[in-house]
Amino acid sequence: MKPFSSVESRNFSTLLLVSRIAATFSFLLLILGVGATLWTSFTESLPNAITFIPIIVWSILIFLFAGIIAVLVSIEEHLRMQEVRDVRNGKI
Repeated sequence: MKPFSSVESRNFSTLLLVSRIAATFSFLLLILGVGATLWTSFTESLPNAITFIPIIVWSILIFLFAGIIAVLVSIEEHLRMQEVRDVRNGKI
């Protein structure tokens, strides 16, 4: 699994790598949070399971942040390619 596999960038490849790492980390954190919440809710009491909810929320927020970064990189790459096409077609 490679997050944002359709996004490519020539100028911001490091930023895209950071975004992919953050998305993978958030996905693993989400699995950990949901698993710990379910495990605790079945083996212990429900109030103890609620303590893992912030982990789930943070993982979703990290994924949203990584997605916003990927969208910005994608927009930049689209604009760069559009400029390259315009130069080749003699519009600029």
